[in-house]
Amino acid sequence: MIRRLLRRLFPHHATGGHIPEYRPRPGEQLVILSPGRRIDDPGEAEALGMTADARRMRRRGDQP
Repeated sequence: MIRRLLRRLFPHHATGGHIPEYRPRPGEQLVILSPGRRIDDPGEAEALGMTADARRMRRRGDQP
């Protein structure tokens, strides 16, 4: 049953290829996911979009 479903979803055989290299469009800026250092301030973590980490820090009482 699953094989039949997979055959129907993917009619071509896998070739073992690789993911093409990412090339940004002209004017597109890449997002930096980490500032390269440890973030200890929950406010800074929230400003960087790390809301789950900020909540966790506040719960633990890591506010400076």
